[in-house]
Amino acid sequence: MSFDFLTTYGAISRPSSMATNNDITSTRPHGVAMNHSRVALADGVALPVASRGMPRPDRPSIVLLHGLTDSWRSFEEIAGRLPNDVHIAVPTLRGHGDADRPLAGYRPDDLASDVAEVLDHLGVESALVAGHSLGAVIACRLAAARADLVAGLVVVGGFAAPGENAAIREVVELSRDLVDPIDRALVAEFQHGTTVQPVSEERMDVFIAESLLVPAHVWRAAADGLVDVDVFAGLHGATIPTSIVWGTDDPFTPLEEQEQLAQVLGGEIRRYSGTGHAVHWEQPERFAADVLDRWTRCIA
Repeated sequence: MSFDFLTTYGAISRPSSMATNNDITSTRPHGVAMNHSRVALADGVALPVASRGMPRPDRPSIVLLHGLTDSWRSFEEIAGRLPNDVHIAVPTLRGHGDADRPLAGYRPDDLASDVAEVLDHLGVESALVAGHSLGAVIACRLAAARADLVAGLVVVGGFAAPGENAAIREVVELSRDLVDPIDRALVAEFQHGTTVQPVSEERMDVFIAESLLVPAHVWRAAADGLVDVDVFAGLHGATIPTSIVWGTDDPFTPLEEQEQLAQVLGGEIRRYSGTGHAVHWEQPERFAADVLDRWTRCIA
């Protein structure tokens, strides 16, 4: 997939009607109430966290990590499809959504450290961590740094060697020329390019609006961080129950990278036929079922 077309757009103003998510509780799809809080990290950066339920010592929580330029709302529908008696935590990464936007701290290992701080603050002792794209890389780095915390992984649209991935290289190049405020047409093309199967206009508008909250310096820093990361550092020989979820029409990451992930992590590849990079947007019911299946096997 080529992103060359993205560099042809000029900057336009963000729509004035764009809203942020500062509510304390909100009713989400399938009638599920999510609680909203902000967690202050050791470096003073505050991250929003959408959650439901309370951590339990006898079973892992489910933690959902979004991709580049997304927010907790990327997993909003998935959270609504998971059982009400499972503790769920969906943080928004620094620089994204309504999180603080410092100039630094966007390498995957930095972001994994942020997530670990959030989970420690919430009292999570064990978690099944599902991450999409950038979030998948963060999930792997979290597992390497905190084996005590990660009971299992669901790697969605993951990268084995981001620095060698052509699509990541193109995102890095396009991010160098971005200026604030980011052009909505550019963001819309970017988000639509992650899907193959239809996603409702209402949901896609939400994802685009959340991406418009991300400033140019975060695009650049997060993309650059992906180029330099060693996804597998500290993971060779690890025994982490893992499911690798991949859309067969994913334009970002090929089957070869999924096979590398499976070889190192020891996971199984779950192929979603005719699906793109945003598997959880395109097939939310099946994806939620796969997350729950992996979670169930973590407690068996």
